[in-house]
Amino acid sequence: MFHIYGRVSTLDQDRPDKISITAQLERCRAVAKARGAVGKYEVVTYADRGISGSVPISQRPEGKKMLADAGPGDIVCAAKLDRIFRSAS
Repeated sequence: MFHIYGRVSTLDQDRPDKISITAQLERCRAVAKARGAVGKYEVVTYADRGISGSVPISQRPEGKKMLADAGPGDIVCAAKLDRIFRSAS
């Protein structure tokens, strides 16, 4: 499966003039298409709105679901690393 994850910290960020959830998911769908994942893998999207990056992904509603759905060999894609984690460490 190809898992696409998007997140905004505040509902104010989820607007067309910002890097909205829609824009994040569109970027990741473009990556899936470029990698040939569309049609080859099931592409599933997850989005958490109004949740800070300081909240561990395992404690976010959609993040927790994505972690439960992901398996060995699956791909997880986010528009930016900070959408999944506060920091890489």
